[in-house]
Amino acid sequence: MEKPIEQDPVPSTLNDNRPCTTSQGVSFWSVKRQNRTDLTFQLSGEEETSRFFEAFGSQDPDFVFELLRQVANTTSNSRFSDEEGIKFMMSVISGLKPRDQTEAMIGAQMAAVHSAMMTAANRLAHAETLAEMDSAERAVNKLGRTFAALVDTFKRYRNGDEQKVMVQHMSIAEGGQAIVGNLTRSARKSKQQKAAKRMAALTDRRQPTAEIIQEPTRVKVPLRRPAPDYGSGNGRRSLNRG
Repeated sequence: MEKPIEQDPVPSTLNDNRPCTTSQGVSFWSVKRQNRTDLTFQLSGEEETSRFFEAFGSQDPDFVFELLRQVANTTSNSRFSDEEGIKFMMSVISGLKPRDQTEAMIGAQMAAVHSAMMTAANRLAHAETLAEMDSAERAVNKLGRTFAALVDTFKRYRNGDEQKVMVQHMSIAEGGQAIVGNLTRSARKSKQQKAAKRMAALTDRRQPTAEIIQEPTRVKVPLRRPAPDYGSGNGRRSLNRG
């Protein structure tokens, strides 16, 4: 026999006569005691209870009830509990359809950070002094970056930190080739391909290879000059001393 789910009894306060109902049809009461908000849920039957827990990523009542109590205590600090804010945060968590407790906790943080950012944005919109405007603007920027980081963390956790690239259109020219799939190439093969490309750049396969003619060996030949002829009259003039 399963152990019954134990909760605090329905409080006899001014919230007693107006329970709040979630989008799943589950009724709950919220009681504000100083700075603490307590929740009491009305669950009827195992099927409704299991469906309610499944929306928050766990079948452990200790985890689900405490998570929702923590979420309820992040709402605006006023005299009465913010039931609409609690319903909103519960809707954010269940809307993510958490598959385990970790996803549910990340969703709770996203809901709390978003609500805080909206509160800071309200302060920024109604700021009357430069100091108030500067303080609210810094809060909005920090909370906005934190929310974006939580969204990225949630996606990476759900997808197993895998990055997928989807090719929707591929164009291949005539005579081209394409390979779809995972390619692995060793460093040695890459070097061989680079060497082949360098060799291909030196030759043109469309023309026949030119024959290399060996250059003939040059031989040094001394220059011979003819001796001058002095008696033929073509050389120097002879001197007649007689």
